[in-house]
Amino acid sequence: MERKTAHGEDWFMFPKPNKNAKLRIFCFPYAGAGASIYKKWEDSIPMEVELCVATLPGRENRRGESAFKDFSSLIEVVAEEIIPLLDKPYVFFGHSMGALLSFELARTLGEKNIELPIHLILSGINPLKSNDKLEMPLSSMSDHDFISLLHRLNGTPTEVLENKEVLNYFLPVIKADFALLNSYSFAAGLPLECSITAYGGMDDTPAASLKDWATHTVSTFAMKMFQGDHFFINSARKEVLAALRADLMMIVNKVTERDEMAILENFLNCKKKASPLKRGATRGGKQRALAENIKKNVRMFK
Repeated sequence: MERKTAHGEDWFMFPKPNKNAKLRIFCFPYAGAGASIYKKWEDSIPMEVELCVATLPGRENRRGESAFKDFSSLIEVVAEEIIPLLDKPYVFFGHSMGALLSFELARTLGEKNIELPIHLILSGINPLKSNDKLEMPLSSMSDHDFISLLHRLNGTPTEVLENKEVLNYFLPVIKADFALLNSYSFAAGLPLECSITAYGGMDDTPAASLKDWATHTVSTFAMKMFQGDHFFINSARKEVLAALRADLMMIVNKVTERDEMAILENFLNCKKKASPLKRGATRGGKQRALAENIKKNVRMFK
């Protein structure tokens, strides 16, 4: 299911809408990829969580649109489009380019005084330092050399790279995404208030580098390493999804605990504000009124 946003485009897709979910996870794709890389995750996440996948312009169902080549412009538009969907506690997950989108989107929402995600799961990317740029090889490369690079990165199926017709569709998308990454420059800012978990491939990102994500939060930080190279989320998919499921259940439990505490707090406030029994009033009647007040508060958190 796709939800139209203010501009009418399908910026976010809900493979299995779940109005009773306690938590929503937004997933952002890596360079050259689209929403399809996450669609099959719906059966692996907890039933209390609703999966929402970003559908960026220039690919798959939006291939007729121009892909963004300026990172800041994309973040601003995505921030505007996602705000109406932040009506329940949420988490961001992104791999590689998607992780960078997740991180900068959280910072932008914070600057707009929008409630932050409860948690960020940043996969397959090292944190950058002030004024660092992602210098992706692009402008000086021929298509032949670029395809050879994609072979070495091991993130694009061989059948795609060897099919000229499919490749003609795929190359403009990934080149646009590389240009998008080239436009990005990290600017130092205040650490986020949401917790962060970093996922890394043992043959890709050094654990010591991933640990630096801890400096970007004032909350808790965790790190998980998986067998594989940069695209371990595909090669170690079973292990990644098991870890993600565990992380999401932990967050769901925290959300549930927070809601229960809020209900209890409202109950105690109601009790404090309750007036003394008036002459002729029954204690049972007062308790029924208090119970009705509590039920209203419970409904607020469902």
